[in-house]
Amino acid sequence: MTDDIRREVVKALAYGKSIVEIRDVMGVSAAEIKSITKEEIAAKRAELQRKGYVVK
Repeated sequence: MTDDIRREVVKALAYGKSIVEIRDVMGVSAAEIKSITKEEIAAKRAELQRKGYVVK
C-alpha cells in the first residue's frame, strides 16, 4: 500500500467506514487495513474534528 493510499485508508477508518467497504473501494487487503493502529485512527479523527469535519 502506498503512503497516499494509507492516508486515505486511515481517513476512511476515522470516518467509521468498515474494513469491507474500504477493501472493496480502495483495492487493499484486509490485512493491510488491519495493520493501521488505533492510535493512527484516533489521531486522524481528532485532526478532522479540530478542522470542523463531523466524524463518528
